[in-house]
Amino acid sequence: MDETEPISTALLNASDAAASEAGEGDPETAGYEIRYYLREEKCGEDGHTGYGVTAELCRNGQVVSRADVSDVTIDKMKMLELIVMLSRNSVTPITLTDVIEDSLA
Repeated sequence: MDETEPISTALLNASDAAASEAGEGDPETAGYEIRYYLREEKCGEDGHTGYGVTAELCRNGQVVSRADVSDVTIDKMKMLELIVMLSRNSVTPITLTDVIEDSLA
């Protein structure tokens, strides 16, 4: 799977990042971005196509944390919708697995 282009991105504490650019706000939270990539791979003994997600937390373009969750669903559209939800809520790699499990429960 080609992971060169993220499906979606989110700024972590976007209001702080904007404030930092203006010389205000908390510089510790500025410059962070979360990138979400669709994963597509053959899974299981039957070789079905499963979709998942990779989340990367980046600061100033450098990856500082990464998490992969494979074989979440066989429905590509459902996975894309889930990635949009992850992005809207700025889900980090640390909480990625828990949020996905909760959303599918």
